[in-house]
Amino acid sequence: MHVFLQFIFNAEALREHVRDDWIQLYDYTYIDDKIIGGVERMLPNVADVLATIEKKATGHIASSLTQSSFSIAAAKSGDETMAKTILEDSIVKKKAPTQPKPFKLTKPKPKVIEEPEAIKRETKAIPLPKHIFKKSLADIEKEKQERRKNQIERVRKDYEKGKVQPFKLKTKETNYDIEKVKEKFQEEDNKKYQFDKKHARKLPDFNKNEPEIKPTAAAILREGHQLTKKRQEEEKILKDFEMNMRDASEFDR
Repeated sequence: MHVFLQFIFNAEALREHVRDDWIQLYDYTYIDDKIIGGVERMLPNVADVLATIEKKATGHIASSLTQSSFSIAAAKSGDETMAKTILEDSIVKKKAPTQPKPFKLTKPKPKVIEEPEAIKRETKAIPLPKHIFKKSLADIEKEKQERRKNQIERVRKDYEKGKVQPFKLKTKETNYDIEKVKEKFQEEDNKKYQFDKKHARKLPDFNKNEPEIKPTAAAILREGHQLTKKRQEEEKILKDFEMNMRDASEFDR
């Protein structure tokens, strides 16, 4: 709304932007005298309205149109107070920069450290029975020997009475040879599995008949190469023996 009113009551803007379009529809004398001229004549009357709207919209009076309209209105009325107000409003007031201040934070209260409880370090021993002081070391040793003898006698009686004897197995009481029984059952099992023996063929004895091995071409070449190599080594030994009259086979080995 503020921008629209600034444009409507600005005669120069109307002549520059909309006068040519209006002349195409209306007579130029009507546009210049009635429309634009009427705006110029009514400008002092609406100056206070324009100033109020501009101040609410922007916070101050900065446009030249509003200031000029106020000046014209103040000059016509002869009011110095209005002119002073226009001058004060036209000056853009600069605010001072904000000065940072520390926050008023609640300071924590110092923690109270409680003193540790004092632990009483007292060693309390159970008092010895009085009858210990009535016995000597020889009496104590004698009681130990008696307890040992009584324990040995009790264990011997337990084994003699059969209370802790091992179990009696009936197999120990029987008089037969377990190996013979095994052989007997083995023979019976073998007889059961000999029912179709006449149709079976005997396996050949591979120890008597040596298998026939057919050498491959690679095996023949490898064997020939080994024989040739061995013959060359023997010839070399003989030549060395003939030339140097010595046998170096023991050294080469």
